Amino acid sequence: MQINCALEKSIHPRAGGTVVLGVSCSHGTVRFGARPDLSIAAALDRSASMKGGTKLADMKAATRLLVENLGPRDRLVLVAFDGSAEVLAAGPVVEKQSFMEAIDSVECRSGTNISLALETAGRFLEGDRSGNVKRLLLLTDGEASKGDTTAIGLARRAEQLARSEIVTTCLGFGLEYDEDTLSLIAGAGAGRFHHVSEQGKLTAIYERELERMRSLVAPWMSVTVTPQDGARVLGSRNNYPMKRLGSALELELSDLMMGESRWVLFDLGVAPVAPQSDEARLCEVTVRWKDHQGADRDETQHVSVKYADDETARNAELNGEVLVQMALLDAAAAKERALDDVDAGTFSVGSERLENTLERIAGTTARFGDQRVFREIARMKELARRLAAGEIDPEARKVIREEIHEGRTPTFRIDLGDAPPI
Repeated sequence: MQINCALEKSIHPRAGGTVVLGVSCSHGTVRFGARPDLSIAAALDRSASMKGGTKLADMKAATRLLVENLGPRDRLVLVAFDGSAEVLAAGPVVEKQSFMEAIDSVECRSGTNISLALETAGRFLEGDRSGNVKRLLLLTDGEASKGDTTAIGLARRAEQLARSEIVTTCLGFGLEYDEDTLSLIAGAGAGRFHHVSEQGKLTAIYERELERMRSLVAPWMSVTVTPQDGARVLGSRNNYPMKRLGSALELELSDLMMGESRWVLFDLGVAPVAPQSDEARLCEVTVRWKDHQGADRDETQHVSVKYADDETARNAELNGEVLVQMALLDAAAAKERALDDVDAGTFSVGSERLENTLERIAGTTARFGDQRVFREIARMKELARRLAAGEIDPEARKVIREEIHEGRTPTFRIDLGDAPPI
């Protein structure tokens, strides 16, 4: 594991203030003895609306592919839910025919009880003592109509599962589901959010999720920042499950693939120091993770802040990598506000806000030439144009929500070059 801690600016005024700390985690290649064994719970919506078009057939085809790609060391539970929830098949994937027959038996009924689906699938994974990588896949095409129908209540269930190292990924099917709620569930569950917009896309998403699980070098990660010498951790800017540990703050980052990098940002309060002070300990950063063999690992780094007079601090060098991550999170927040303006019907206000954010992001990051920021700027320009024209339809809104979710839980592939196996 490569861990890098970097401050937004290299020098701080002695009067104190705030600073952004960036922590990046990445991993090169690794010699796998075997891919990680998996325990997957697939919660499948069989409400009446799934009869429309090819949704039911697509769900069955994609789930069959999931079964085909699992082996006897993997475990699977298939949960079908409508107004209630039913376990169709569960256990090691040894006799695949029993799972296939269970998939074929799915028929549409009335109601959508997402809370019971999460609870039923979650119990299977929480009771699994195999040591496998645990993932819950929630697929639905509608809004919750039974059980706990509140977004906060559903998110809390996913967050509780995350405490047991169970990641929840949400797949929204069609145009009738509530993308805000599914994104909230996925964020609380440290997982991803996918908008399934067309025939055949679900199968591709399942394939990508499986590929990710098989390529994990860290099936679970957390980053804890503990302040020192009068400093404070004010919060985190990322959309990961978090908890306070006294004065410290812990984020649970889900997982890390081979050749992937993941950043998280923390806002810290910097303590004032005496006029003669030049440096002080700011915080301690501890990254904990499970490796691909299930062993617990950790690494701790100490971060110090350098002080100078006000003028020197104002002209201090800025860290381009941290600024890029700040810009990406600012872009996600700006698009979030744009969706609020869409819902309120204030399209012109939303367009103006986006333009203002674009100007700020472009002005602070253009010199670093980061392609991710350039792509995000292009997306925001298009969104501002569509807002000004009032062109945000349900399909566009769901795509934007998917972009926002990814922007707040950013991962990206890195160029490993000739890096040796770790």
